[in-house]
Amino acid sequence: MRYVAMSALLVLGLTSAAVAEDMSREWPASPAQANRPGMIPASLPTDAQAMQGAGAIPALPLEVQHQGDIAYINGGIGDEEEAQLKDTGKSYNLHLLISAVTGEYVSDTHVRVLDSKGNEVLSVDNAGPYLYAKLPPGRYTVEAANATSGTAKKATVSVSDKGIAREHLAFNE
Repeated sequence: MRYVAMSALLVLGLTSAAVAEDMSREWPASPAQANRPGMIPASLPTDAQAMQGAGAIPALPLEVQHQGDIAYINGGIGDEEEAQLKDTGKSYNLHLLISAVTGEYVSDTHVRVLDSKGNEVLSVDNAGPYLYAKLPPGRYTVEAANATSGTAKKATVSVSDKGIAREHLAFNE
């Protein structure tokens, strides 16, 4: 066994004193021997066990998107996305939270933002659970239709150049 493993390392060009020393160790003959110093464990963790904790792959950063002159960011699933939203939230003057009435986050919602004249200024599919937008000061109507519940919500918000307008849209499931 040692010969085959060492040969593979030589073919790959992975030789060093440390590798040679590691390869000189024996595999344990039984699980009871696996805990002896210098022994390689008899069993390795399963993929599910290896994915827990520090071995998890971090989420990609949320991307700022634009529709016309309106910048927005959408997401918030997972700790990394939620932290990013908190860090950048002050840059957006409209904050929408989309959830079920029970408090669970909802993300399969179509959101439209209409200005005071009824013109659509923003339309986002699969919005949520957080949707932040930079809007010019004014009065807006937010329309949201949730695909899971088959229900819709409507809210009026006033956005200023200072401060943040917050709206929580809670859907029955």
